[in-house]
Amino acid sequence: MKLNVRLIGLFLLHFFLLKNVVFAQDAPKRELRGVWIATVLNIDYPSVQTTDEYTLKTNWVNILNKHKEMGLNALFVQVRPCADALYKSNLVPWSVYLTGQSGLAPANGFDPLAYMIETAHAVGFEFHAWLNPYRTAMDNQEPNFFHESHVMRQHPEWCFKYGKRYIMNPGIPEVRGHVQMVVEELVK
Repeated sequence: MKLNVRLIGLFLLHFFLLKNVVFAQDAPKRELRGVWIATVLNIDYPSVQTTDEYTLKTNWVNILNKHKEMGLNALFVQVRPCADALYKSNLVPWSVYLTGQSGLAPANGFDPLAYMIETAHAVGFEFHAWLNPYRTAMDNQEPNFFHESHVMRQHPEWCFKYGKRYIMNPGIPEVRGHVQMVVEELVK
């Protein structure tokens, strides 16, 4: 019995003396504390569909302030919700979730993506563009709903219905080529 008490005491002594060595970890130089910001169905941004530059800017600044207060440092922003864009593109139309009408640009030549990146970096956020490469439509939307430059109008043969949504078929080489061009355009 004395041996067990002595061993337990010795173990506890070693544990308390060595715990800082064994369990010590340097604080990370950098932590990624991010949030997903969805644009499809106006889940996060914009909160209302509008072409008004002031409203779009104010909505974005409110999102930045909220997440800055929470101690976050990275934003993963959906910039391509349904084969459309929250930026000026030569390949896909402006998003219906941005302005309320597929292909309709924000007023005054406002570029939401450029503004989002600039303001996010200004207050210390990383900005990561999130793309849905193959989703083309939500909630049973028919091709007539979309701008003439939308893939649902240009290449309906690339799309198939899955539940209430339409998706481009990644098995079609032209679809993969189209998505690659869209990504390359965005990166540039």
